[in-house]
Amino acid sequence: MPDFSAVSWVAVVVAAVAHIILGYLWYMPMVFGKRWEAASGKMLPTGMPAPMTMVYMVVSALLAATGMALWFSAGDLTNGIISGALVWLYFVAPVSAAAIFYEGRSWMWWVITAGYWLVGLMLMFRLARAREGPRAAVCSSASRRPAAPPPRSRRASR
Repeated sequence: MPDFSAVSWVAVVVAAVAHIILGYLWYMPMVFGKRWEAASGKMLPTGMPAPMTMVYMVVSALLAATGMALWFSAGDLTNGIISGALVWLYFVAPVSAAAIFYEGRSWMWWVITAGYWLVGLMLMFRLARAREGPRAAVCSSASRRPAAPPPRSRRASR
């Protein structure tokens, strides 16, 4: 069972907010927004999103950040980036690529959408595990070693 007491909820909220901000930036017209519209055949909404869209964004980002904080080992920045990329490669990329074959989406749509998740997961992984810092990998591997036997007292040896 996951240890929820080990989660830094502040770090999870920061990671979720960062992921939402990344989405707003990623899909801006001057970044990938216009290309996404052309690839998907849909228009990006202008102005404030619908309330249910905002609820979905917040809940899904919190769930993803919580999952990252709970189930993946911590480490340095490189470990966070690699772990986020592997989660993307093993889970997000195959599932989202199915949209190309079953829904008729374009490869450009996939590159933009899956790219957002690749960068977002790497960012969220690092931020959700931020409280552990660079010593986390050392501390977690040290805690897995078997404990040394207690020293024998001099009385016991006589």
